[in-house]
Amino acid sequence: MNLHVYALKRSGNNVIRKWITRGRLMAVCGNVRPEYLVEGGTSFDAMGVKTPLPKDISRQSLRYGSPRAFRMLSYFPTSYYAGVEDRFIPENAVLIQDVQHVIIVRNLKNCLASRLQRGKIASRMAYPTTLNQEMERILDVWVQHVNLSTNPNSSVVGIYYDRWLQDESYRLAIGNQLGVHRAVEIPGERASGGGGSSFDGMARVCDVNDLMNRFSRLDKKQALILKRCIEIPHVAAAISKLESYHKLTSL
Repeated sequence: MNLHVYALKRSGNNVIRKWITRGRLMAVCGNVRPEYLVEGGTSFDAMGVKTPLPKDISRQSLRYGSPRAFRMLSYFPTSYYAGVEDRFIPENAVLIQDVQHVIIVRNLKNCLASRLQRGKIASRMAYPTTLNQEMERILDVWVQHVNLSTNPNSSVVGIYYDRWLQDESYRLAIGNQLGVHRAVEIPGERASGGGGSSFDGMARVCDVNDLMNRFSRLDKKQALILKRCIEIPHVAAAISKLESYHKLTSL
């Protein structure tokens, strides 16, 4: 099963990637541009890059291996996991055959809280800390992801990260759709690919409830930016839509 997985950064992307790919012979392609997620060949150039996916491609077990080793193992029958972050989903992308499309959505207050905190130590182009043009684009991407992941007529598998963390039956249902072994088990260690938590680094996940209240750990300036973001009318409507949808489907 080939997977195209869309999400905002700081949405649990890496822990869900570990959950989906563990125990499976699956190539992991990170930070792929969605315009390259098109049907094409599987040739490899001199640097071991699979086309048409031009970004870093590595089998999870060979993340630090050589391109030659990757090319050699790539002759085995396998599938791939292509992750796309902070980008709109092209309308025709979900029509690609032989691919399961997945959208990860996190509660916006917690997602933005983690992004605002990350902006203290990372690039502010990637993690804006004010309500600027890039922040507005990120909010619009989140709204699109909510609309697609809650559309019952859509072919995508939506994963609501906050519910995934707390609800074993929900994890099992999603896992069954994606062929995940031991679907109810959450990986015990944080995934190193995302650098760990914006607040706690690579510390172990000890309290799931703490992940549900990230916004409570913001300073006053950050909290004000968060408040302005979630009060934008179309964003507030998407927040309500997401919560209502998952209350209805959990009954």
